[in-house]
This record gives sequence, C-alpha cells and structure tokens, in this order.
Amino acid sequence: MEAAVENFKSLRVTNDLTRTKEPFSPVNGDRVNMYVCGVTAYDHCHIGHARCYISFDVIRRFLEFKGYDVFHIQNFTDVDDKIINKANELGVSFRELAREHEASYFETMDALGVKRAAAYPRATEHIEPMIKMISGLMEKGHAYEAEGNVYYSVSTFDGYGRMAGTEGDAAAADGQTEPGKRERRDFALWKVAKEGEPWWDSPWGKGRPGWHLECSAMAVGIAGPTLDIHGGGRDLMFPHHENEIAQSEAFTGKPFAKYWLHNGFVELDKEKMSKSLGNVIHLRDILKKTRPDALRLLFLSAHYKSPVSYSDDRLAEAEKGLARFETFFAKVDSAVGRAGQGDVRDRAGAVRNAASKARADFISAMDDDFDTPAALAALFTLVRTANTAMAEIESAPGARATRAEADALMAAKEIALELGGILGLFQGGVSNARSEDDGLVDALLGLLVRIRDGARAKKDWAVSDAVRDELDKLGFIIEDGPAGTSWRRK
Repeated sequence: MEAAVENFKSLRVTNDLTRTKEPFSPVNGDRVNMYVCGVTAYDHCHIGHARCYISFDVIRRFLEFKGYDVFHIQNFTDVDDKIINKANELGVSFRELAREHEASYFETMDALGVKRAAAYPRATEHIEPMIKMISGLMEKGHAYEAEGNVYYSVSTFDGYGRMAGTEGDAAAADGQTEPGKRERRDFALWKVAKEGEPWWDSPWGKGRPGWHLECSAMAVGIAGPTLDIHGGGRDLMFPHHENEIAQSEAFTGKPFAKYWLHNGFVELDKEKMSKSLGNVIHLRDILKKTRPDALRLLFLSAHYKSPVSYSDDRLAEAEKGLARFETFFAKVDSAVGRAGQGDVRDRAGAVRNAASKARADFISAMDDDFDTPAALAALFTLVRTANTAMAEIESAPGARATRAEADALMAAKEIALELGGILGLFQGGVSNARSEDDGLVDALLGLLVRIRDGARAKKDWAVSDAVRDELDKLGFIIEDGPAGTSWRRK
C-alpha cells in the first residue's frame, strides 16, 4: 500500500475555505468521506443540477482511480417551504411530492451516468439527531428559543464569515427579521409549526427543522465529526455552508470539513440560470434531444469551479467532439480487423508513445485540482496522433497495419476508454444513445457508397460528386483512400 499512498501526494485541490490550492490529505488515510448537498425535492432536475453532480461524480471517479475508498453521501431535502407550498398547491402530501421528485432525480442522473452515492439520507428521517444537535447548541450558549422557534446566535461563533469573506459579513447583516431574533443575521434551527404544515414534537413544541441544520446533523451523524470533502454549487457558499460550519463546529468542537469544493454556475447567453429569471432548462427536455455523453463533454470542457456557458451551439460542438471519439474507436477496430503484413514502416512506437504521454498528461491534469479541460485535451491529442498514424497506414502500399501497429492502436483505444471512464464517458458504449434505426442508416449509407464507387470506376464524376455533395448536406463525410471509400458522421 505504500506505493499507492505515495502516489496520493500528487493531488492538489483548491479549498474554498482557505482560497488556496492545497495537497490533498484525507483525515483517515485512504478513506475519503465526501458529502455533497443534494436537491430540494419539489421539482424536476435542471441543467444546473447536472453540472453539479457531474462535477462531483468526476471528482469521486478520479479519487477512486487514485486508490481512495470514497464514502459518498448526498442528502435529499424532503421537507421545506418550497415543498410544502407546492404540495398544497397540487393537493398532495409533502411526502408524495418529495418521493416523486426523488425518483425523477435518479432517472435523470442514472441517464447521465452519475454513480449513485453510498447513502442518500432524507431530512425527515433524521429529526431526532437534529433535535439533539439543537439541544447541544443551546446548552453551549450558541442557540436560543424565541416564541417556539430556535435560532443560532451568530455572534457566539468567532469564525463566522470566513468562507464568504467580507461579502458574507455584509450579506449576513441583511438577514431576515423575525419575532424574537436577537440579531438579523441569526438563523433558524427549529421553526414553529404553522397551520397546515407538517410538524414533529420537540422540547420547544411542534415544529420542523431549519434548512441549514439538515446537512450538519446528517453529515456529523453519518460520517462526522470532520468530513474530508464537502461539496455543492457555488450558490450554497453563503449562507448555507457558512451556517453549516458555524453550527457543526460549535456543536462538535472540531472542523466540520477539511476541504470545501464548489462548482461554478451554468450561464445561458452569459446570464446565470435561475428560477427567479425564468430561464431554467430541465434535464428531461435536454435528454430527449441529445446524448448524455455530449452534455458531460460540454460541462467538462470548463473547469468545475468556473462558470460554463450552455447553448444549442455549444451542445452541437460537444456532439461533434463525441463523434470524433466514436470515429476513432471505429477506425481502430477496422484497422485491427484488417491487420496483416503491412508496409515496412512501423508506426507502433509512435502510437505507444502517444498513448503513454496521453495517460501521464491526463493524470497530471486531474491531479491539478481536477482540471478536466486539460485532461480532455490530452485525450483529443491522443486521438489526433493515432488518426494520423492510421492515415499514413492507409496511404502506404498494402494499406494494412502490421500486427505491432494494430496492437499499439488497440492499446491507444483502451487507454482512451479507461481515461474517458474517469470522466464518466463511454460507460454505456460509444453509441449508447443512437436510435434503433441506425442499422438501417448504416446499410443505406453503405449502398450509396457502393453506387458512388461504381460511378467512380466508370469515371462518371458527375454522379460521384453529386452523391458526395448530397451526403455532405445531410451531415456525412465521404473519405476516399487506397483501401476504398468510407463514411462518417460530421
């Protein structure tokens, strides 16, 4: 295990709590407790959720690739003002609404290839630990009761605002005013029940937990007192994660999380996507018209901490990028299937060197705060180098790869699949989302190619060019080589 532990030391992550890039060193050796804030289950997931959970899925996958034992926790908020209000509007119970949207979450995230967490705690299943935490905070002087509500007293925690900085302090000063609050920035740990709302018994009367308390009680109870990674969207840094730190550390007396990681926003025409702006795009709608891997590729083209721009044009570009991999894999299979004597020039060494370099560059990029754009660049460089080798093979006498070249090309493909898998790509096969009619399309394209080959043999260039041009308009590229004519999608 010593060699693996030594290898761990190369990973560095940017900690949003300290605003510095730090060597990654978990609290308990190779065990990583990672808690990611989950959805509030009152609506279907949108592309902002996809950006978040794809980002942390890739982080988890790379940690596991490095040899860490990752215990991934992701909660469901299943009682909350939004859930209660929407359930009342629809005339259903809050539990029924929450369960419906939990199922919707799994449906879309499974389609995106997001690995399931080890635990999905629900807020309503951890009421007792929440009451225990509130009682402990009151005993230590960090919380107080007011008219059936219990508030956290922010002034009792010296470190409040350290993650959000001065901006967080200013925002905290503008917190909501409620009866009995000592300071505007104090926040609710327990909320007195209102008529028509769900409630639980507590030492302070009937009520329900405050939203900020949920994650603290569940994380501390399941994996605490100190998490290795706490993650979520950048919008949660303040006040949610700031409040989590205050209440958790006041209760346990220990750091709540060693590393805080937050993904950037999704922008639509350089405008942040948000429900308040009415520009939310639901995942269910996107997945009806595009392949999951294309959406992954789009999001991974930006660093997880940076904002990423979403548009139909960018999604189309991602589809083209995905097609480059698919074409590469198909070409390798074809070259390997036709391998034989080949010409005397051996390109195996160049391909093997390119594959080895791609693997090293990929891992180096991911070791640098999970730099997926640089990691993808390493993969595309490998594809380009291998494609060049295959083009040289096709242009040489005999147009066949040697066995050594074929083995090198297959090794390059396997490395591309392995590294792509760390990014969550190609998990369902490189053409997992192609329609059932693709077999017919392939057959028709093959027929048109043979008709064109016949026209070329007769030097009927008008027919040959017409077939090529019409197929180009339909999105297919015709390629002529010594081994014959082939086609591929743009």
